[in-house]
Amino acid sequence: MSGSSDPSARAEGDRGPTVAGFYGDIVDRAELLAARAVEGVDEELAVLRVILRDQLRAHPEDYKVAMKSIELIVRTVVTRYRMSSTQSADLAEAIAAAVKHFNEQMMPSEI
Repeated sequence: MSGSSDPSARAEGDRGPTVAGFYGDIVDRAELLAARAVEGVDEELAVLRVILRDQLRAHPEDYKVAMKSIELIVRTVVTRYRMSSTQSADLAEAIAAAVKHFNEQMMPSEI
């Protein structure tokens, strides 16, 4: 890699990841460094919850997309709290029931 004009290239012997690396052309260097400093998944979980809420408000009839969002949230919560598979299934069931209730309230004649 020596002599490369690629700004994301590493010096010989450097085994650590580059800051620019794979995402260098789409992610700002400062943003990438800040993202590396974040531990855990709390912020990602919050973003997923906001996306689900916005999805339910904009398209309450789109049950399939809501369920995909819920799956992502459940997997993130399981990761965050290291839940057992039984706890994970119970959580997914409870969230799905809440979404179904929401849909019934929003569109009672279609369900």
